[in-house]
Amino acid sequence: MGGKTFAEQHGLGYSSLYRWAHAFEGKPSEALGFTEVRVREASSSAAPEAGVIEIVARTGWVVRVTGSVDVARLRAVLEVVISC
Repeated sequence: MGGKTFAEQHGLGYSSLYRWAHAFEGKPSEALGFTEVRVREASSSAAPEAGVIEIVARTGWVVRVTGSVDVARLRAVLEVVISC
């Protein structure tokens, strides 16, 4: 199955799939993995403010990010959350 067909079957944009495939090209497969992500509607009683990212891990940890983000620092925090 080609990349375009795979992307269409899974509701992905082909350009996104292509970009991710090339970002990880040549990396050892054991270093790669997936984490389940579910997107949900915000409740009407507590609408989030603009520019806020909230990540809730299966373990119950919650990470809220507002404003500008130091990518390296956020990556380090998420690695800790994922490992718990």
